[in-house]
Amino acid sequence: MQNRKQLKIEALANNLKINQIPKLIGIPNA
Repeated sequence: MQNRKQLKIEALANNLKINQIPKLIGIPNA
């Protein structure tokens, strides 16, 4: 099930990006 693994990795990457955005803007995470 390579496809499922890829989706999980992409989801994790998106999560990390979303978590990084507030730091880049300078807003502390709630």
